Amino acid sequence: MMQNVEETRRRDSSGRFLKEDPEEVRAAQKRRRERWNLRHPGRMELHRTRWRARHPIQDKESKRAYKERNRDRLLLDERERHWNIRMGVLKIMGGKCEQCGIDDPRILQINHLNGGGNAELRKAKLTNRQRDLRIMRSGLRPTGLNLLCANCNVLYEYERGARFQPDSLANPKPLYKVAPSIG
Repeated sequence: MMQNVEETRRRDSSGRFLKEDPEEVRAAQKRRRERWNLRHPGRMELHRTRWRARHPIQDKESKRAYKERNRDRLLLDERERHWNIRMGVLKIMGGKCEQCGIDDPRILQINHLNGGGNAELRKAKLTNRQRDLRIMRSGLRPTGLNLLCANCNVLYEYERGARFQPDSLANPKPLYKVAPSIG
């Protein structure tokens, strides 16, 4: 005969069953917390807000400790969020180089048609990511920008005169001497 599962478990002094597995204890605590939050909507957030207002130093320390404990996960989350924003912007802007047609998102770059992209961002007090977020939120292709691959973007800068090319590089010399053929 099999005994009832509850009869084989140990009880504490108050008669409750002991839960020896820490994972099981945490899961039970989580279930209780979720049930309480369902019965009392908004109460936990109100409690957290009041606690943070009363304990600013502990709140700051707990946030710092959380960031230290979860540094790798937070970094991965941030990289994934950045990649998703980038993919959205590339999709809005056509998703391929306007010169050569390459569509590899790793090498596509946003090019300012009139140059001065950094000055424009500084004037508007924006970072590249903030500009990208604005493009994503609007869903409209911005004027004055186009999408080029890294090679086409550098060539565009040379052709526009934004990059300096000395005359000695216009006709480059061979890097090594070719051995004369023996005939």
